[in-house]
Amino acid sequence: MIGAELLDLLKGHETTSNATAWALLELSTHPEIQERLREELLSCHNDNPTIDEVNALPYLDSVARETLRLHAVVSFITRQALEDDIIPFSKPVTLENGDVVESMRYVLRSSGYKDPVLTH
Repeated sequence: MIGAELLDLLKGHETTSNATAWALLELSTHPEIQERLREELLSCHNDNPTIDEVNALPYLDSVARETLRLHAVVSFITRQALEDDIIPFSKPVTLENGDVVESMRYVLRSSGYKDPVLTH
């Protein structure tokens, strides 16, 4: 019983530390995102924020979600769509940022780390 509990503790520790490491790496290579996140965190005015105060920080949530999108902690979980999605490329698709997508090559080429606000 103790072995199973220790294993559960280590599993949780491993995934949390990996996610934190990826977030810190991404923030270190994107100083503009790091600065914006820092400003939001400092706006909290509390050295020991409650969970409600942390949940009220939308950019922190966006940074966490974007990090997990790019660097899934548990990447071996497979998913299967219930039905096919159809992306009509008979006409180019214009994204919110003005980019024009004419094929899936664009999607594969542009899958790098983005400003988290733009990915929701």
